[in-house]
Amino acid sequence: MRPKGPITLFSHIGYLFTALFFFFSGYGLMTSLKSKPDYLDTFLKRRLPAVIIPFWIINILGVILTYVLPGPKPGILEVASYITGLSLINGNGWFIIEIVILYLAFYLLFKLIKNRNIATALLCLFTVLIIIYSFFQGHDAQGAKAHWFRGEWWYDSTITFAFGILFAGFKDRFAGFCVKHYSLMIALFAVLNVIAIRTSIYALTHLGYYHEPVHHGMRDAMITLVIQSFSCLVFTTFILILNMRLSIGNKGLSFIRKMSLELFLIHGFVQEQIFGRREMSDLLRFAAVISCSILCSALISPVVKLVVNKLTALLCTRRVKNSTLEQAIKEKQRTRRLRILTLAAGIMVIAGLLYFAVIRPQAAKNQYVKECSELESASLGDIVKWGQYEINPSIPGKEPITWIVLEKDDKSALLVSEMGLGGSYYNQHHTEVSWEDSDLRQLINSGECTGSFNKYELGNMLTIDGDLISLLSVDEAERLFSSDVERELLITPAAKVRGTNINDMSKHHEWDMVEIKTSWWWLRGDKGVSSITAPIVTVDGVISVDEKYVNKPGGAIRPVIRVQF
Repeated sequence: MRPKGPITLFSHIGYLFTALFFFFSGYGLMTSLKSKPDYLDTFLKRRLPAVIIPFWIINILGVILTYVLPGPKPGILEVASYITGLSLINGNGWFIIEIVILYLAFYLLFKLIKNRNIATALLCLFTVLIIIYSFFQGHDAQGAKAHWFRGEWWYDSTITFAFGILFAGFKDRFAGFCVKHYSLMIALFAVLNVIAIRTSIYALTHLGYYHEPVHHGMRDAMITLVIQSFSCLVFTTFILILNMRLSIGNKGLSFIRKMSLELFLIHGFVQEQIFGRREMSDLLRFAAVISCSILCSALISPVVKLVVNKLTALLCTRRVKNSTLEQAIKEKQRTRRLRILTLAAGIMVIAGLLYFAVIRPQAAKNQYVKECSELESASLGDIVKWGQYEINPSIPGKEPITWIVLEKDDKSALLVSEMGLGGSYYNQHHTEVSWEDSDLRQLINSGECTGSFNKYELGNMLTIDGDLISLLSVDEAERLFSSDVERELLITPAAKVRGTNINDMSKHHEWDMVEIKTSWWWLRGDKGVSSITAPIVTVDGVISVDEKYVNKPGGAIRPVIRVQF
């Protein structure tokens, strides 16, 4: 991530505030369980609507937004999948999915296991297993729709849920110790908090989670996770100690607290859908997103709370004996409403399963058949489609990848992407490296990138020197394009957002290319030859073999594939 001034700090430490959400969720569950004898009897009826209803309502608004804004429109079953959360139209919805899973685990464990110490231990173990499982899921391909448990935000702050569960058991002893040694504790954790945050920022910028496909990637991610988890525990403890003497609050914070869940869910839509495509300064964008998100949340929150309260009251109403006709009528109406809700939920679940099991595979096959037909009739230089990737981040979902036909025979065609789809270094470390050993080769052939193609498309892709996805060689870039102008590369809006190098000014033509974002792009090095530099095509379409060091970031990725039809 490129620094954007002081506001960059919020991006680096945002996970700490999510850690507070997790902590107080776990702490609140255990505290309520101890103080309310019948807490589990109505737990699901009260807790689940409080988080699921806002999630569903804001998902509905997100679906409506996709129909209002330009771009692909989801079908009926896809809409059902988006609304229920089977597919995440809103990436921030990950929190709802995970907290619901933790709620269900809490309910089942303490309902089935009478020994609360054992149940507590198992719940903490379950939380750790979620972290481990999510960690090994890696990330979605760049630009792909958000999937469950993919991305470090699913697990980098989750440890504090287990901390909250355990803290409820030793809160009094902790508070007593802090009262006696408050000055020491506040000073100690203030220093630890600063050290932990600075260490976390260093780990994010120098190690991070996005090197899975490359050398030492999992090691880097593991170190970052350990540091961030420690930082979450330190930060949460610091806030607890601070709150013992200092009450943080005012009317503004109280106002936001009442709609915090809606604000958390809706600001992603505001950032990506409303302001994502607008050119403005980072500071202005930050202010616009925050203010607009608060305004939208303030409008939506009363409606959400009304629905939650009505549904909770309906679910928690105690059944009455039919001793009078009036009571019998009320019971019948209540039963009818519950049946309708159950039926609606069942229909949505079945629709989601039908979509994933039948509709989506058939749609993938239909797409593949159409692409093969167009490719078979295409000529050299024509534009064809193969696979899907995020082209424009302001439009939900993936868009078709367009390719230029460079070579073609009776059975197959060599295709190069029409635009730069992303950006990266050739190799992470500043050292001599061959193409075969480069990080870029591993990256474009990782599951994240091959996931841009469905199973039918992958089945018809031939290897290029052993790889399904490759880059053009210097010879191919020279031979298959007729001029430097044809080699000039535009990059997608998504590639721009992800930090791919942008040249607004053409050095060769010396004029400002307004609204046209070009980039230099990597070529494949000679087989078996190691070098400290890697070949590229410059912004003006000129081939250069030794201009860029291998660890130069932001070079555009222009993949090449060979497809049979």
